[in-house]
Amino acid sequence: MNYVAQIELINGGGPLRLGGLLIKTVLSASMVMVAVSGCEHTDSSTSTPASYTVRDSGVAMRTGGSACMAAPGTGNCPQVLIGLQPGQRLHPICQRSGQTVGRNPYWLYAAGPRGKRGWVASWYIDYPSNLLPGVADCTAALLKPPRWAA
Repeated sequence: MNYVAQIELINGGGPLRLGGLLIKTVLSASMVMVAVSGCEHTDSSTSTPASYTVRDSGVAMRTGGSACMAAPGTGNCPQVLIGLQPGQRLHPICQRSGQTVGRNPYWLYAAGPRGKRGWVASWYIDYPSNLLPGVADCTAALLKPPRWAA
């Protein structure tokens, strides 16, 4: 299986490296078509969606201390990092149960706009089920800030 994506032309059409993969580029107007192979699953697992969208306005991406990480909710995660609007994309890191919002007890820990990472009640994610498929349960390792953020 090959994955194809369009990215903005940033290197004049020469070879790109993504992790350890050498990526061949083909110019297409002002865009680059990128084909990446070698990313196939070796088992029957499915890919985590690259992003989900927010379905309501004024949705808060939250953070807080250890209580927030253990059981996300408005009380345990008092700091609002950013207000989200309909259609904004969140990139899932993991999910866990916490305070029930609407009829959904799950919260998504995600990367959002401007590089922010925080908790969003899954009730506000545009998906028809409470639990998001392919998104891992949160563990201590997944909740660590990325190295570049330190």
